[in-house]
Amino acid sequence: MKINLHTHTDYSIDGTISVRGLIKAANKERFEYFSITDHDSVLAYYDEGTNEPFNGRLITGLEADALVEDVTIEILGYNFDLDKVNQWCLKTYGTRESRQRAIYDELGKLCDDLRIKRDTSLKFREGEQFAHDCIYHQLLSASPEWLESHNITSVSELYRAGTTDQKFPLFIDMNKFWPTIEEVVSVIKEAGGLTFLAHPFNFKKVDTNWLLDKTKDLVDGIEIFNWKQDAEQTKFLYDYAKKHNLLMSLGSDYHGEGKNALLKYDVDPMYEAEALKWLEKI
Repeated sequence: MKINLHTHTDYSIDGTISVRGLIKAANKERFEYFSITDHDSVLAYYDEGTNEPFNGRLITGLEADALVEDVTIEILGYNFDLDKVNQWCLKTYGTRESRQRAIYDELGKLCDDLRIKRDTSLKFREGEQFAHDCIYHQLLSASPEWLESHNITSVSELYRAGTTDQKFPLFIDMNKFWPTIEEVVSVIKEAGGLTFLAHPFNFKKVDTNWLLDKTKDLVDGIEIFNWKQDAEQTKFLYDYAKKHNLLMSLGSDYHGEGKNALLKYDVDPMYEAEALKWLEKI
C-alpha cells in the first residue's frame, strides 16, 4: 500500500505516538503519500518532530468535528494553507483540554440534574481523556444498571448512539461545541484544501445513505477505505463516489501502538488508483 491519509499523533487525545515516531513508522512502511490528521488540530505540523525527514509526500491534514443538522460527523481536510487553518482551529475548537472540559462539565451537569449516580472519585484527566470516556467509566462504576437499561456498553456507544441522540436522556446540543459542516468545508476550501467525509459507516444510528446524500454536494470526496469497514462497505462507497463524481481517499485511522487500527493494510489496487488520481496532481 502506497497511501495512508488518516493517522493520529499524541496531539489527538486518543493518539499514543509522537510526531517523530509516526513519521519514522511511515518511512519504515515506505508510504509515498501520507497525512497526519489529528482531531480538530494541526499543531502536529508545528512540532519539531516534523524535522524528521520523510521519504514520501507529507500532505497537511486535519480531522475536524462538524455537524450535519444535529449529527456529529468528521470531515478530513488535505493540502491546505497551514497557518490559516491553524488559526481557525484554535479559535473554533480551542485546545484539546478546553473543549473536552466544556463537554465534560455539560455531561456532568446533566447527570447530576437527572440524579444519575456517578463515581466522581474517577477524576477527569484533562488533556489526556475524552469527556465521554470519563463520564462512561463514572457511570459504569456507580450506575451500571442505568447504562444497561439504555443499551450502552462502550464509550463509543455513549457518544455515537447516546449523547448525540435527541431522545437520549444525556443528549447534549453539540452546536455549543462544533461548527457546521458548511463552515468546516468553507474554511478548508478558502485555505486551498480539499474536503472528504470521513468513515461514513462509523456513525451509529445514522443512515449512511442519508449522510452521503446530505454531504455529497458540499465535500470534494469520501474516505472510501477505513480499517473498521468490511469489503462490501468499501465497495459501496467506491460505487457511490463513482456515481457522484467524488474524489476518494484511503486511511487506516492509526492512533499508535496499543490501538486497534493498523498503520499498514491491504487494499484493492483499484481503490488506490482512484486516490492517486488527485494525489499526483497536488
